[in-house]
Amino acid sequence: MTENYDQKKARQLRIRETLPAELKEIPLCYVEDVAEISPQAKQTLIDALAKGPINIACALEYFQNTFVLNADDLLEVAKPKKRGPLQAEGDQDQQKEAAVVPCNAPSADSSPAIPPTATLDPRDIHTLTEILIKCYPSMPVSSAGGLAKSEVMREAIRVVEAVRLALESSHAKSDFVILTLFGLFRTTKAQLQEIVQGNPVYLQAIKQSGITLE
Repeated sequence: MTENYDQKKARQLRIRETLPAELKEIPLCYVEDVAEISPQAKQTLIDALAKGPINIACALEYFQNTFVLNADDLLEVAKPKKRGPLQAEGDQDQQKEAAVVPCNAPSADSSPAIPPTATLDPRDIHTLTEILIKCYPSMPVSSAGGLAKSEVMREAIRVVEAVRLALESSHAKSDFVILTLFGLFRTTKAQLQEIVQGNPVYLQAIKQSGITLE
């Protein structure tokens, strides 16, 4: 049955009551997304709000795309353009900000999906989802699935697709193809290791992940 305005508002108010006290003043249009983010993300949001105003939509997008959370970084990337995210509900500026789709990691539906024209094979989505869960063991399966289909993972899923097609090809029976692919992956791994080792943020992410830097 379709939910009317009063029912929706009542549900959102119930959800907001479950949030930490510091987050109970956020606009109702964001309570469902905020309720779904991880405890660490909630605490980062609370810490950032204690230092200054935050655009909640930008904060939710930050949580989707960033796994090493930092209140000061969040405060920098989510500065409100006008009065801030804790404006009175119904404010026209707030409604404009609400048009930015909240994209927080724990919600599969909240990730901005790759345009329909870019058809994705379910097998590739499944593969990338499993990889994300291995890298981030605490990430819910629904979140990993949503992230696998999101714009930020567009290139990554194309790599997954290319590898699958190469290995499924009849040409993969040739030792030239297999050895060349092996050489490619080995070179790419070395390049990725160099990138990670040269970036403290990546190194910290590795330490918090479910994989090791070999």
